[in-house]
Amino acid sequence: MFNDVKALFIIFFGLLLPCLAQADSNVRTDAFITAGGSFSDSSVPIEAVAKDLNFGQLSRIGIQYTYTPSHDIPITFTGQLLARGSSDWNTDTEWALISYRPSLQWAINAGRIRTSMLMYSQVYDVGVNYPWSAPPEETYGLYNVPFTSINGIEIINSQLVGDWSLKTKLQLGNSNFSVPALSLTVPVKLDNFNLVQFNLNKEAFTFNFSYTIADFQTQELSAMAADPRVQSGFAALAQKAGIPAEQLADPSTILGLANSLGVSNTTNGKTALYNVGFIYDDNILLIAEGSKRRISNSTFPTVETAFLTMGYHIDTLTPHLTFALNNSSNSLILQEQKSITLGLNLSPSSSSVLKFEFKHIAIQDGAVALPIPNTYINNVGLYDTLPTELGGEAIEDHANKVSITLSVVL
Repeated sequence: MFNDVKALFIIFFGLLLPCLAQADSNVRTDAFITAGGSFSDSSVPIEAVAKDLNFGQLSRIGIQYTYTPSHDIPITFTGQLLARGSSDWNTDTEWALISYRPSLQWAINAGRIRTSMLMYSQVYDVGVNYPWSAPPEETYGLYNVPFTSINGIEIINSQLVGDWSLKTKLQLGNSNFSVPALSLTVPVKLDNFNLVQFNLNKEAFTFNFSYTIADFQTQELSAMAADPRVQSGFAALAQKAGIPAEQLADPSTILGLANSLGVSNTTNGKTALYNVGFIYDDNILLIAEGSKRRISNSTFPTVETAFLTMGYHIDTLTPHLTFALNNSSNSLILQEQKSITLGLNLSPSSSSVLKFEFKHIAIQDGAVALPIPNTYINNVGLYDTLPTELGGEAIEDHANKVSITLSVVL
């Protein structure tokens, strides 16, 4: 009940502030809201949704302020507050930066900056900017991109190349965040974040490429080892490996067993993410995007993702179809699945869209063989559970998900 009241207060406050801000012509206020519900036919949550109707996973509200001083200095201040239902309506600061624009071609931003790792990263929470209830989970889910903003600096260059508009972006910074992965919470310290992005646009066509590298430190294996379900799940593995089961109460025993399998806590992990995609949006809608996240010295997996969306605009209606997949490797736990999503959008204006979606998810075959005879850890796809071999719940090979959202920009 308290969370429902808090959500209503946030929405009311967000609707009221744009009116109040009009009193100062130097302040521009924008707000965006997505309200929606989703459910699946699975008793175990998949992509954070189970059989009970979930109104939080897709719902969010954001308020962005831009202040331009009255004196003739090319500086602006921008802040954005975002509250997500999936985060219990806790308010996060996605943007908090000062922007210096020495010319029409250059801009320098410093402070809290939204990353551009994927094609829709900077507009992920603004539902009117894409056709889905949320961009495909296989590519945009937390298991692949577990954070959205960094503390750092951003340099942007915009120029014309013939009839094309080219935007080049460089981002440098760091961040601390937690990864809610497989019903566990793992803190991560991200250092030396470096990103370069090229975005090329001409009329209905947009091409995007980005490359990101970063260092990180985390203790994901310790988080797993301290979980009673994992300790119970490792009991059978310990028996096969000749380790007395009573030692499993000590997390160091699990750490030792994992180390014998070649898995260790991450103290100097490195990650690189490659992303390429394009958008063609005229009467016909075509969107394709692929990414590869390569991780070293970590229990987190290397991930390859891709999706293709096809749609057609019929006045205010847009039916669309999306094929998506993700593959993972180099990890103790695999999260591989394919999906087909059928959607229908109703857009009465450019600032609002009502979306209906049905998604069918197929968990791919696959398992990690352990150096213990006849011992495997099976793929769990994007179910929110550990593999059964590590104490998780039993899952189905297929799942269906239904989503309905209304997105509005104010």
